[in-house]
Amino acid sequence: MKNAGLRVVELLIRSTLPRSEGSNSAVQEISVEELSEQLQQHPSQILLFDVREEKEYVVSHIQGAVRLSPEIKSEEFRRVLGRTAPEKKIVFYCSVGKRSGDAVCRLERAAKESGAEAVFNLTGGIFRWHNSSLPVVNEQGVVRSVHPFNRFWQMFVDG
Repeated sequence: MKNAGLRVVELLIRSTLPRSEGSNSAVQEISVEELSEQLQQHPSQILLFDVREEKEYVVSHIQGAVRLSPEIKSEEFRRVLGRTAPEKKIVFYCSVGKRSGDAVCRLERAAKESGAEAVFNLTGGIFRWHNSSLPVVNEQGVVRSVHPFNRFWQMFVDG
């Protein structure tokens, strides 16, 4: 039931995201299965950004993810990227995909100008990742929970 509800949310998010800045194309998405496979096979080719609030990130996040403010501006994002973007795939995620989809729309141009190969939104966010039994971590190591964001969104998280 939770995954069925999450699929509906994913479709709603996909339909409401604006087009990428400076483009008429929709936000590119990557599934948790594709991301997991790519992280296993080519981890150095992926830059992973968590655009949830600090209190959410502290509970758990995908290993290797760097937390960014959900409101980060292009100029600051370019500074964060520095020289790390060339020929990399950049993946943004949040709880379910709305905040990260917005970040992709706002930051894709900066990422590509910094040399990124592609920019993706993680379909279903960390909720889909966690519900697919993929690992999440915090300072203590692997954990079995994610921050539910609020009581409404908690219904979409297994566990």
